[in-house]
Amino acid sequence: MSLKTQKVPIYIRKLESLLRRLPKIHRKRGESHGRSLAGFNGEKSLDYHLSFLDDKKYTINNNLRLKGNKEYFYQLDLLIISPYYFLIIEVKNISGTVFFNANTNQFVRISSDKETGMLNPITQVERQKRQLSKHLKEHRLTHLPIETIVVISNQYTVIKTSSNHINISNSVIHSDDILNHLGKLGKRYSEEKITSKEIRKTSRILTKLNTPYNPDILQKFQISESELLKGDQCPRCQYIPMNRKTSKWTCSACSFTSKDAHHDAIKDYSLLVSSTITNQELRNFFSCPQLQ
Repeated sequence: MSLKTQKVPIYIRKLESLLRRLPKIHRKRGESHGRSLAGFNGEKSLDYHLSFLDDKKYTINNNLRLKGNKEYFYQLDLLIISPYYFLIIEVKNISGTVFFNANTNQFVRISSDKETGMLNPITQVERQKRQLSKHLKEHRLTHLPIETIVVISNQYTVIKTSSNHINISNSVIHSDDILNHLGKLGKRYSEEKITSKEIRKTSRILTKLNTPYNPDILQKFQISESELLKGDQCPRCQYIPMNRKTSKWTCSACSFTSKDAHHDAIKDYSLLVSSTITNQELRNFFSCPQLQ
């Protein structure tokens, strides 16, 4: 399975629609949206590097969200299944400098001389490893050695560590070093443990067990439908709304015209409000009483 075919998660699609529909000065704009979108873009940054893998031997599962203990879920950014091992990749799209303190097991981001404590991604990915191991046993799936790596997708981010944390390169790397890391794993695990057929089977089962995060996005951020920008978004300048004139949509900001600009607006409605829409709701959302 190639990363070239990965789909945008439904939650990311909802966030993108929400950002299109919130006024620029809205109080909720940017609240956790940026982090989620940056995280997804960080995962996509690995596409090029992982495209060099032999897809007959390696299968890549993206954004697996699996049910763990009780009602809790855990999510794997990327899971590579090979004939030799599983590799969990936790992707972080962080700018500035990141510092790992081995003495306190703390992860600190330094940007513009400001230090911000963050969840330790090494601890996070090791916890994912334990959860995945338990999951594989519960569903009687082939159990291979599970390796983990944290990937910093921003190539300009500086990675630092306390002097006694000398093995940081085995735990945290930049995205352009992922193939080198896989090469090291290839030397450590040289004997094939499962067949390509078993790899595909395991991937299919994990995909079937996947429960994508799909919240009511307006409820999550406590935003009412009335706060959304209504109408078509201009494909050229992104202005909202366009005006309906003689069977065409016309942008009052740049004068661009379109016959089908409403298609994207309807998609936004389905992602943000409801998957069904009445004729009256359609006219209200487009602020266009004459719309049929």
